[in-house]
Amino acid sequence: MEKMMKEPGENPRLVMVADDNRYVNDIMVEMLKEAGYEVLPVFDGLSALRLFGEHKPDLTLLDYRMPEMDGIDVLREIKQIDPNAPVIFITGEGSEDVAVQAMKAGADDYISKPISFPDMLQTVNKMLRDHEIKLENLRLKERGDAYKDYLLTLSETMGDALLTTDSYGRIQFMNPVARALWGDDDSQERLVDFIFNGQAGQVFDKIKCDLGEVECFEDERYFTRQDGTRFFGRLSASPLKSETHAGSIVFVVRDLSDVEEMRRRMINAAKLASLGK
Repeated sequence: MEKMMKEPGENPRLVMVADDNRYVNDIMVEMLKEAGYEVLPVFDGLSALRLFGEHKPDLTLLDYRMPEMDGIDVLREIKQIDPNAPVIFITGEGSEDVAVQAMKAGADDYISKPISFPDMLQTVNKMLRDHEIKLENLRLKERGDAYKDYLLTLSETMGDALLTTDSYGRIQFMNPVARALWGDDDSQERLVDFIFNGQAGQVFDKIKCDLGEVECFEDERYFTRQDGTRFFGRLSASPLKSETHAGSIVFVVRDLSDVEEMRRRMINAAKLASLGK
């Protein structure tokens, strides 16, 4: 019998079985318990709805014909409480129209009577695995969206150019200063090489290599603007600290043109002074 794997120390998944046929209910409960689940047996629709609200089961097996409240109505109420709650609907033999109603009402899958209990268990296992993946994707998206909002707010207020790349050097994000310097190209295949005067392969590889040993790479060099003019600037690069963007790099470029011009003037003044002029 296939068992649902869980992490060490993790509580067993709770499955609610709502079926007024006690013989069928008992068999499903026993099989699910043997597979490692905690099980909440229910025998009427109103109790199913009440216990769902109290216990928030990880998955519900819900029969169509039950006393007090039929399965379709219970299903609609459950989906009102939690639209993401996994529900497997149980229909009678030859009740394809009921299965269609259930799927329209929000059921994630259905099984028909007479129930093949091994197939039932396989369906439960698969649905819980798929549900875990769905929830993890939602969590990652929420974290990613929050991080993007933070990065956007931060970068909009910076006077420096900020870019992020994936691990291959493809541009993922540019703030307004960077777009003013190098243009606004939404292509997902645009590489960071345009800021390195055609030496991207060498520079990018060196940055990735150095970031394996230090937290921040810094260098002063000439950069080329979109219009072909060059400016002197300071480059800072560091890994993007995000679980969902492993290997990505943040680049910050500060325009040091004024500093470089002042440095040249100081050098020229020093030369003139040494000549007594």
